[in-house]
Amino acid sequence: MTTVDLDKEMVRAISALEDRHVDELIAAGIDRLDIDLGLVGLARGRVEGQLFAPDDHGGVAFVSPVRTHYPLCFETPIPASALRVGDIVDLVYFHPQYPRTWAVRTGAAEVLGLILPQYCAPEPIEIHRAPLGWLQSGCRGLVLLSRNLADAYRVLSACTGGIVAEDEAHADELRNALERPWPHPPITVRKRVKARHVL
Repeated sequence: MTTVDLDKEMVRAISALEDRHVDELIAAGIDRLDIDLGLVGLARGRVEGQLFAPDDHGGVAFVSPVRTHYPLCFETPIPASALRVGDIVDLVYFHPQYPRTWAVRTGAAEVLGLILPQYCAPEPIEIHRAPLGWLQSGCRGLVLLSRNLADAYRVLSACTGGIVAEDEAHADELRNALERPWPHPPITVRKRVKARHVL
């Protein structure tokens, strides 16, 4: 699935939003401006594993684009702009009735959100449990989309200015992801063999 395909799906999802859906999103704490700027749409489908499969007879879900500014990177000097006009690399589906669950379209993205480059004493980064919390915050910070612990470790350890969790239980989850002892192969030192000189 290409960026063009994901763009087309997102355009259809945005056009499917009706006033009652917008009212539901606003009641859930999502800013009307973010809705109007195309950060939320509506789709029908079903969840297969951790992926969302479009299906006209499936359940209703809200959908947000996962955008990037630079390929393979969630840092950018312009996060607020890139979140709205960057390339779509995946779509994430959720519903306010189930705030801590979501599914993705392709599984290509590790995170939802973009942050400033992490150098020169950056501010701490908000980490959200789910897309709904991210949207409620005004799209600040990140949501870990990948359930792979190595991905979580890489993303969290890149937040050099610190991490802001949603609550104590969430902070414990994030600490566990960072403190997990990663298996590694044994390391030995090469033995040097003296060269013999033949005369």
